[in-house]
Amino acid sequence: MVEIGPIIPHCNTPFAKETQGSTELTLYLLSLLRIQQPDLLLPAATALAAVHPRGRELGIEAGANVVMPNLSPVKVRDKYVLYNGKVCTGDEAAACRRKAKEPLKRMLAL
Repeated sequence: MVEIGPIIPHCNTPFAKETQGSTELTLYLLSLLRIQQPDLLLPAATALAAVHPRGRELGIEAGANVVMPNLSPVKVRDKYVLYNGKVCTGDEAAACRRKAKEPLKRMLAL
């Protein structure tokens, strides 16, 4: 498994003022990895959803074949905030799934 996602500088770190990674470059790298390694487990990172409203769907369309759910209990998620704007941090995984847009909903049903 290889995870490729855009860099999202956390506001409370020394990297707070660094430039955020781009959706386009992330999708390009996902597509290259898919071509080079067809059997690779390649997640559509939650960071993609934080930088683009259709980030995870675009990741799947670019070649990702894994959707990463947030299975940690809601009450402890604030203890390890990796970046600002992470999706579904206040929802249980099933509730986040119900909110998912098409075509991600269809992909999660497989």
